[in-house]
Amino acid sequence: MMEISALALELMAAPFIAVARLGPAAHLAEFVVLALATTIALVLLVRRLEDWIRSKRNRITEGRVVHIFPGPSGVAMPRIGFVDAAGVSHSFSSALPCTQETGRIGGRVSVQYDPVNPNQAQLTGHPGVQLAKAALIVAMLVAFAYAGLSA
Repeated sequence: MMEISALALELMAAPFIAVARLGPAAHLAEFVVLALATTIALVLLVRRLEDWIRSKRNRITEGRVVHIFPGPSGVAMPRIGFVDAAGVSHSFSSALPCTQETGRIGGRVSVQYDPVNPNQAQLTGHPGVQLAKAALIVAMLVAFAYAGLSA
């Protein structure tokens, strides 16, 4: 069973304590910002836990760009093909736009997939993912700091 340190519990409880401190009598905008930041933090926490569980059984293999198609906003999106450990071919459409690596058919990429369900696959190490995670963390920290200063 996994132990959770006192510091981790305190960090997880901080948004809820701040929301309780603001209460319904606080300015509506402050309450909404903090409630939204708390919701995002919880969603990210659950997603990270799911990712962690999947990463314990996931496999990494080499894939290739098999098709490039226009995404909803007209941005080029790659379709990636790979072969799992059992020798079965799979492909998936990336939710991320083309990069230098994925912008040409035949380009080699690193793919992480779940051997239990190989259709659950994604590109590994895409810079857009890291940037989006960093932006969300900064936004949550600003919201928590704002709520803490105004309470």
